[in-house]
Amino acid sequence: MASMSRYPDYIQRLLLHERTLDEPLPKEPTDYELVIRLREADDAKIFGGMTPPPGAPAGLVRAGLFYYHNALDDAHKQAQADQGDLGAYWHGMIHRREGDFENARYWMRRAGEQPVFQEMQHRANDGAPQMGRQANWDPYLFIHLCEQYKYGEHEYRKEIGHLQKVEFAAMFDYVWRRCVPAGPLENKRA
Repeated sequence: MASMSRYPDYIQRLLLHERTLDEPLPKEPTDYELVIRLREADDAKIFGGMTPPPGAPAGLVRAGLFYYHNALDDAHKQAQADQGDLGAYWHGMIHRREGDFENARYWMRRAGEQPVFQEMQHRANDGAPQMGRQANWDPYLFIHLCEQYKYGEHEYRKEIGHLQKVEFAAMFDYVWRRCVPAGPLENKRA
């Protein structure tokens, strides 16, 4: 994941559970108590006391945290509230993990190409041979691999896990930077 020091302690602790994205089609959250605490957390806790600027996709930070912990219903509600391209992309990611591949494709089409696709493609090269052969990040190929996994092609499990981690890290960090462009956490390192 991108520099975790950029995130407040609350988020850093939530992102320590590295195995959460290993499961391509999770059936339930990784930790119900953690999800309840996340539901109850206010923006001050999530953003470490910082306030995202008006129009920032703050709800997608929360959506990402729910997504990371396989609380897909909660993630879905947060992503649906964002009407922009980023919200559409997160919405597609969620549908893919739910196994609703047609809806995943629909939302990916609505989202279009995201500014972080090149970064995701670059990071994917090491552990994802299928994606590594592409010129750019291909969300439809990713959906296809998950579809094949769902219907019995389990040799893609490791690759899917790698792709989910790459995609999450890049998208979460991109959304975070849109909410807290150069927050105090980053200024401390300067």
